[in-house]
Amino acid sequence: MPFQKLPNGVILQVSKYQSPPDLCSLLRASRDLANLLSDALLDCALRSLPETERYAKGALYSAVNRGDELAAKRLIDGGIFKRLDEKKLLKRILLDHERRWGEKALPTLLACGCDPETRDSEGRTLLALAATHGLLEVVELLMDRDDVDINSTDNGNNTPLHMAVEVGDYEVVQLLMDDERVDVNWPNNSNRTPLHIAVMMGHDEVVRLLL
Repeated sequence: MPFQKLPNGVILQVSKYQSPPDLCSLLRASRDLANLLSDALLDCALRSLPETERYAKGALYSAVNRGDELAAKRLIDGGIFKRLDEKKLLKRILLDHERRWGEKALPTLLACGCDPETRDSEGRTLLALAATHGLLEVVELLMDRDDVDINSTDNGNNTPLHMAVEVGDYEVVQLLMDDERVDVNWPNNSNRTPLHIAVMMGHDEVVRLLL
């Protein structure tokens, strides 16, 4: 009798003793098996995390890319971030947002409890990084959250507005300026406001926007 023809209870019992590669093969063999064994694969990936790290990472990447909050949260609650750096993953997804990761990846991780105020070695939050790299949709996503400080500062006391102004991104600057919470006159450690930086960088359109 083919494996997939066995009763579901038997399949689930057998799956408890399968390795991640074997389970992955079963998942690829049949859509019905994929639906049935998805939980078993997550359990298997977390069962002995150091030895199955590659599969656990793959499961998390797949879950966030397809927007599967339940699977992603199960992996996170199961301890995957003991082996995977949460800060690096959030930054990687944000900076490679358009090319490699789907539009659901970052919102899914944030919905699962990842900290949007995570900072890199230079003290930049996700909002600051998004503003620096002109990721308009990500900036908008983060600004809509109550747990994001729109005036967060990096190690040089620069706000996301400083960073958007420095690269001359008119659309991101305008989006930030439209929010009354943004402090337009915040000075960084060099006592420069966003307007000072816009003038220094020669971004005339941004200067007019800030005046």
